[in-house]
Amino acid sequence: MDITDIFETAKEQILKSGDHTPMIFAEEENRQLTLFALAVDFGDHITTHEKEAMFFSTGRKFAKEKTPLPTLKQLCFVSEAWISYVNKMEERKYRFPSDDPDREEALMVLSLDVPTMQHTLHMATMIRSKTGKLLELRPQPDMMQKSLKSDLLPSFLAGVLSAKYTDSEFSKWKKRLEH
Repeated sequence: MDITDIFETAKEQILKSGDHTPMIFAEEENRQLTLFALAVDFGDHITTHEKEAMFFSTGRKFAKEKTPLPTLKQLCFVSEAWISYVNKMEERKYRFPSDDPDREEALMVLSLDVPTMQHTLHMATMIRSKTGKLLELRPQPDMMQKSLKSDLLPSFLAGVLSAKYTDSEFSKWKKRLEH
């Protein structure tokens, strides 16, 4: 799975349609690629914890449909995003980037190399007309290929690994962890 190709394809799609459905790509060691369109609106105020739970559930569901349990090589998440810039010396003024009046809209492609657990990010700012029509995607060179940490794709991977337990066993462990 070539992240640059996925990023370019996502850019083409969003320029055509004006938006992009959040998607997860999962590449197995046997090179089989599975695509998940997340049928959920991330909305402006969905918490990181809620997103992680959604990724976990999606990973568990994916793996429960596979026999044997899949061995993943790479994961990739494509989505629109709000970005808000904060000076390192200042406290954040807004809890969510969507609340910042100076926010920017972007297309992001976040990938995870499973064997190394290394993340990579590709990002482009969306430029829209006053009527909201997407005119261009401007690559963010300072964000391209940037290494970072995120718990979204590891949450999907944890869901995959949890599938080795039956639903009953998993429920028992979940209840123990919640107390």
